[in-house]
Amino acid sequence: MAIFKKGDTVAQIVPVITGQVTKFDVDQETGDVQYLIEWLDGDGNPQSRYFKESEIELKQAADSAPAA
Repeated sequence: MAIFKKGDTVAQIVPVITGQVTKFDVDQETGDVQYLIEWLDGDGNPQSRYFKESEIELKQAADSAPAA
């Protein structure tokens, strides 16, 4: 039996990748800057992948947040 019904508003379940920039390169075809991000997946296995600058954002660490 379906758990959703016609008219329900739903959202895609997508794991959010949070990791460290370990390298960056310039795409030789487009000139775009690409960043190599390394992180641990849900099972604790190391992963890495290049992302375009437009696909990532800076996450400020809690301990480096500006004082109020």
